[in-house]
Amino acid sequence: MRKIINEAGKKAIGTFVRENLSGRVGDETVKSYIDMAESQMVIHGGLPCLEISMCFSLTGMTEYLELDADEVSYEDCVFDSAEAFAGVFGADAAARLAGAVYEKRMTESGERHEAMVTVSHDGYRFSVTAVRMSPDGDANFYEVKCLGPDSRKTEHETA
Repeated sequence: MRKIINEAGKKAIGTFVRENLSGRVGDETVKSYIDMAESQMVIHGGLPCLEISMCFSLTGMTEYLELDADEVSYEDCVFDSAEAFAGVFGADAAARLAGAVYEKRMTESGERHEAMVTVSHDGYRFSVTAVRMSPDGDANFYEVKCLGPDSRKTEHETA
């Protein structure tokens, strides 16, 4: 799974760069700051923080932008095995999905059976759909879609 900067985050970065960087600011400059923020997430994890040093700042002061959780998301993805899914979301989420009821759906490519649960991971909520192509047996793959930040407090946050 890959963390990405969503449209709200890209807009925030664009506004930040255009308001604080001296000189002409084009779309390529904004894109390079977005790329820099995405690289930070890959290297360091967490939410990105951008800096415009004082020598490039309109104010002559160092300017910072820290993105919020609702400006970052996860890219939709597909896991091809229960082990790969459990490796990211944990055995509890995999067990919940294994106990979910499968519903038959017709698609252009034929019949498929789906079971869906919502799980939390890394401060975000995800919709996970287990898909099998026959009425019985194990899921053939798992579709994962990020629903956004998890607004519920965990035990650790409330303690």
